[in-house]
Amino acid sequence: MDYRALAEELLAAMAYQTMPTEEPKQLSVGERGILNYLHYHNNDAFAGEISRDLGITTGRTAIALKNLEKKGLIQRSASETDRRCVVVRITEAGSQAAEAFRLRVLDSVEDVLRALGERDAPEYVRLVKRITALEIGRHG
Repeated sequence: MDYRALAEELLAAMAYQTMPTEEPKQLSVGERGILNYLHYHNNDAFAGEISRDLGITTGRTAIALKNLEKKGLIQRSASETDRRCVVVRITEAGSQAAEAFRLRVLDSVEDVLRALGERDAPEYVRLVKRITALEIGRHG
């Protein structure tokens, strides 16, 4: 089997996947990633943790945080224990935006799974879970 050709085919097919678009407040992919990170990590984190855990530069993180703060989706403040560190907290509006996006993605994924059908949908989920486990094992 030509696994390289199969990988090329998969990447070509995935390149045209789209995600639901933002409605009231346009968010970049990075901004959505930060909101989701905060939403699922106790609603706050240090800015440096966000950069490290999401694999984005501190400069890009700072720009995204500034934009999210302007939109009222996060709040930034100095850490009480180390004034050099910035604590980022998601606002109620930010949590609502993250949850609304999660629900739109869930609807899209559900549509795809329905289209795959009763036989292929569970198999697809099984394979994605297996791939995720392989990736975690390789990088963790």
